[in-house]
Amino acid sequence: MALDFNTNSYLHGINGFGLINCPIKYSVTLSANTDTSVTVPAVSSMGSPGYAVNRAINPVSPISEANSTNNLIAIIMTDNPSVFMAVNGTAAVPAGDSFAATNSSLVSYGQPYARYVPGGSVLHFITAAMAANVTIEFYAAPF
Repeated sequence: MALDFNTNSYLHGINGFGLINCPIKYSVTLSANTDTSVTVPAVSSMGSPGYAVNRAINPVSPISEANSTNNLIAIIMTDNPSVFMAVNGTAAVPAGDSFAATNSSLVSYGQPYARYVPGGSVLHFITAAMAANVTIEFYAAPF
């Protein structure tokens, strides 16, 4: 049976403290300037964030662990070097000293970095330096 993961800020579930051990995880040591990707599972086996709250509010809600196709990804990484992530596009390290449009986001370190992404999406990671360790955990999302 899957366990519920609750991101309700009143219950302090969003800071990463006390995360349920996730059975769907991937890790990698990124090589410099090499786009590395992983495909998000179509359905996660972990309980959906907020699922228990949704179930309490609306017991006949169509949102369930069985039909969730979105994922909350928790990304944990080393504190150095900088890592950039893109969803369904090639990740890029910023070039230059002025702002430019990009499809990549800087992944923060310390607490797990989290994003909601649809199942089947492809996550791309890149770093300009060597030996950036990244772990990704997939939790079912409530929508």
